Amino acid sequence: MDLIAFIFFILLVLLVFLNRKKINKWHLKFAIISIIASVPSYLAVLLILKKIDFTPNKKLTIGIYVSLIILLVFVITLFMIQKIWDILLQYQIKIGNKEKPFIKKIIKRKPLIITTFQIMYFLGFSLGLYGLWFSSNTV
Repeated sequence: MDLIAFIFFILLVLLVFLNRKKINKWHLKFAIISIIASVPSYLAVLLILKKIDFTPNKKLTIGIYVSLIILLVFVITLFMIQKIWDILLQYQIKIGNKEKPFIKKIIKRKPLIITTFQIMYFLGFSLGLYGLWFSSNTV
């Protein structure tokens, strides 16, 4: 079951990664609100399950909850990487460094640089999911 859940969440993160160019402010707001709302809702679901005398598999429920939080944080991270690089390059242009060779190269290769950072975060989040689902000390 852990392997199926791990593969499912890796596919979700990969799907988000492949659609990273479509992430906008709406997705950012949705992810932040979802993270804030998920804590009380998770506790409410556990309380309801306890009231009806149903004991869920702890590792599975906590794993799914944390995996969803990781997915939402990944959406926030992809959006923030794009915005931070935009702000940094706009500042360099504003102070007049646009004509310097290094800044010209960075401006020219901006999509490649942003994609490289996003790939590094994708690998990090994938390793985090692996550690969550297959480390016995996590749950």
